[in-house]
Amino acid sequence: MNGINMNIIEELAKEYSQEPQKGIQPYKANINWNNGLSAVAKVGNHDELLIDEPEWLAGTNKGPNPVEYLLSALGGCLSLSFILSANNKNHEIKGLDVEVTGDVDLNILLGIKEGNPGVYNLNVTFNVDTEIEDLKIEELMHDALSISIVGNTIQSKVQINPEYKRK
Repeated sequence: MNGINMNIIEELAKEYSQEPQKGIQPYKANINWNNGLSAVAKVGNHDELLIDEPEWLAGTNKGPNPVEYLLSALGGCLSLSFILSANNKNHEIKGLDVEVTGDVDLNILLGIKEGNPGVYNLNVTFNVDTEIEDLKIEELMHDALSISIVGNTIQSKVQINPEYKRK
C-alpha cells in the first residue's frame, strides 16, 4: 500500500527485535567548502548537493542554503513518516505534500544582537489527498511527528562533538 514494500519493514522489525544493536545505523555526510559561502555535500552514492547562500547574503544562489536543507530534511522525514504510519494503519494516501517554514534572526548571526541564531517558529503543513476522515489524518500527523528521526533530533539537545584534523 502507498508504494511501500511492508515485507522489508516487517523483516527489519523482526531482525532488530532479536538483535537490537543491528538497529543502530551510522550515517555520514562529507561537506567540502568550494569558495565564498558555497560548499558541496557528498552523501553515500548519491549526486552531490550544492550548498550556497542567496546573493543578498553574499552567496551565488546556485543551490539551497543550509537552513533550506534543514527544512527539506524535516519535511522529507515527516512525509515519509506520515506514509509509513498510514501503511501501518491500512490508510490509503493518494497524495501528500509537506510544507515547512521557519524564521531565522540574522541580526544574531551578524553579531548585531545576542541570542540563539537557530531557526525558530517551525511550521509544518501536511497537504493530504485521501478519503480517510479528518481525525485519522490528525492521528497520522501526530504519529509522523512522534517517529520522525529528523523532527525528534531538532526538538532534542543533541551533543555535537567537534574535532579538527589538518589536511
